[in-house]
Amino acid sequence: MAGKAGTAEDRQLVATTAGAHLRGRRVRDTGPEVALRKAVHQAGLRFRLHRKVAPRCTADFVLPRHHVAVFVDGCFCTAAPCAAPPCSAVRTPTGGP
Repeated sequence: MAGKAGTAEDRQLVATTAGAHLRGRRVRDTGPEVALRKAVHQAGLRFRLHRKVAPRCTADFVLPRHHVAVFVDGCFCTAAPCAAPPCSAVRTPTGGP
């Protein structure tokens, strides 16, 4: 008996060039992620790496004592095109009221 249209039995994976630029990109232990983890560790905080915090959702690292999950995303002001404003346009807190 054939499965219903749209079921997993009917779907096939087809290789395309649309995602080819993502094929070699690192998912874990990227430069910004490692730099942030080093700074957090030097500050005396301890963490767990790549913990599942919800279904289909894995945090880059988790601070279990503080109940904090950290996700490192973004272009980090590289030459890559992104929707974020340029680094010079990003406002930083001044510490004053």
